[in-house]
Amino acid sequence: MPSSQGISSGYGIHRSRPSFAHIYSAVAQIPRLPPSNPVNPFLPTLSPVSRKPYLCHSILASPIRTLAMDPLPMDPSPEPDVMADPLNTPRTNVGAVQNQHNILATIQAQGQQMNQRFEQMKQEWEQKDQEWNQRMEQWKQRDQEWDQRFEQRKQRDQEWSQRFEQKKLSLEQRNQQWNQRNEQRNQERNQRNEQWKQRTQEEKQRFEQKNQEWDQRFEQIMQLMNQPIDALGNRQNNL
Repeated sequence: MPSSQGISSGYGIHRSRPSFAHIYSAVAQIPRLPPSNPVNPFLPTLSPVSRKPYLCHSILASPIRTLAMDPLPMDPSPEPDVMADPLNTPRTNVGAVQNQHNILATIQAQGQQMNQRFEQMKQEWEQKDQEWNQRMEQWKQRDQEWDQRFEQRKQRDQEWSQRFEQKKLSLEQRNQQWNQRNEQRNQERNQRNEQWKQRTQEEKQRFEQKNQEWDQRFEQIMQLMNQPIDALGNRQNNL
């Protein structure tokens, strides 16, 4: 599982959150009790096996060793007999030993509390890391979905642009065809108009010629009508 520092540095969120390395460094700075002093029996002893004090270098990595696991060395000499010792030599202070055991029990309880607290903190940080990982995965999925939607919209835009271009070309072709047809029709109409003009002029000329002919004939007829008639009823000058 990635550490909280790696997760926080992914999207730049909660960079001020302490990591486990900071916690370990803070625990390492806790002052340890000095080694045992043969003069003062109330100081803690070192384990004959590990030769380490009651706090280990990494509390979360190994169990806490307390003084209860390494009992203090008692006086190896047997308890003196009162009858055999008329001078009443002072014996071992039982109250001090009991007080020492009470202190050791308190230290052990505190160590267990600290261990439980750090385990709880570790579980909390791991849970938070899992939550952040899940959120990151959700954000990644959302980003992928947005990218897919953007690509789909981009493809749709390209398709619409292609269709528009095709329609534009088809409309331009249709307009060209209509223009060509209109030009042809106009030319045909102009030709027809010219033909009709020529025909009308020809008909007009023919009509004028006929009118002149009819006028000439009418003049001749009028001249004949104006000539004198002889006894036989004939005109003098036959035209």
